[in-house]
Amino acid sequence: MAVGVLTVAGAFVLRERDLIFVGVLALVLPALAWAATGLRRVSLAVEHRVVPQRLQAGEGGVVRVRLRNTYDRTTRPLDVLQPGVRLLMPGARRTVPPIAPGEWGELRIPIEARRRGSYTIGSPLLRQTDPLGLSQVRRRLPARTEVLVLPTVVPLVGLPRGLNGRGSATGTSSATAAGGDPDAGVRAYRMGDDIRSVHWRASARLEEDLVVRVAAATTLGTALLVLDHRTSAYRLGPPEDRDDGEDGLEVAVTLGASIGHHLLEQDVDLTVVDHTGHVLVQGHDVADELLGVLAAAGTRRGELHPTAPAGTDAVVAVVGPLSGAEARTLAGLRRGAAIAFVLDDAAGVRDGSECAAVLRAAGWRVVPVDVGDAATPDGGAHLAHAWRGACTLTSVAARGPAHEEGVR
Repeated sequence: MAVGVLTVAGAFVLRERDLIFVGVLALVLPALAWAATGLRRVSLAVEHRVVPQRLQAGEGGVVRVRLRNTYDRTTRPLDVLQPGVRLLMPGARRTVPPIAPGEWGELRIPIEARRRGSYTIGSPLLRQTDPLGLSQVRRRLPARTEVLVLPTVVPLVGLPRGLNGRGSATGTSSATAAGGDPDAGVRAYRMGDDIRSVHWRASARLEEDLVVRVAAATTLGTALLVLDHRTSAYRLGPPEDRDDGEDGLEVAVTLGASIGHHLLEQDVDLTVVDHTGHVLVQGHDVADELLGVLAAAGTRRGELHPTAPAGTDAVVAVVGPLSGAEARTLAGLRRGAAIAFVLDDAAGVRDGSECAAVLRAAGWRVVPVDVGDAATPDGGAHLAHAWRGACTLTSVAARGPAHEEGVR
């Protein structure tokens, strides 16, 4: 438009009528371009769909950005820009073909969950441009989606001594008064129950309504899992400067999630607490809840002083480097079998440090975990080996210190 004004002014000065036409054209074209973009109405509904819905760190998937035309006219080709999300997905610019009224258009963007955590996929940007490229209008399409990337779960094998051989929810197999069958109870018959589940002997004794046999809930025992999230325990810098090989928190979360998931799969009644004693999850059917809590877990301030519920059969602690006083605090938490996975890239746990000496003197099995080895692509095998070794140590504890030292 500025060129048009200067051209018209120059035409009058030079008395060139042809230049007046060129100047007017330069003035009119931008106005027409703006009308073609700024006044053209486009009404869209937008949503994100993440496939698969449950992502674990290291897995890939797809984000489907779906656009629905809520106007009464078919759209022109749409230029859509989806901003990227660091550590989750790159930004992408796509052209969506014309969408009829009431129909859906879609663009797909690959994602790779590089690290567990909570992420937000922001609003797409719609860019409308006239055919000559003189005018451009940008609109944010309202759509925000939260994506939770769960921590990696490493398959584990074995159970510590103290969690084997438990029979029922109370720890023993008992016969019911109704019929004498072990590990079974009865309840009143309900419409729709299988007739084959009717407990005829118990029904005859009650001489009233029918009752059906119900298997008693079983568990392998109770365990406490302590996860150390102290800010002072892990050396963390800004996210963009963090080195996976030095990130002890990520290794601690992966190990804690793997142990907790494994114990819950074995029907262990599990209580998970952080270093302050705050209960994160509790029960025997809380695997999804546990992974969800650990997905967004970060460091927290506070001293190490967890507590163990009464009747705990085993205690498993995943902790960072401990001072002598902190080790003594943790040592007093022992209930039955006790295992401490101590993350330390300085290898101070292996050479009889005060931390290891205090815990072992209190009857704990100390398993050092090197953060550098555990954070490599093959780190899962390293963690699985550490767990298997811990279970072996606890299973031979009754055979004497000499045999245990040989296993170590």
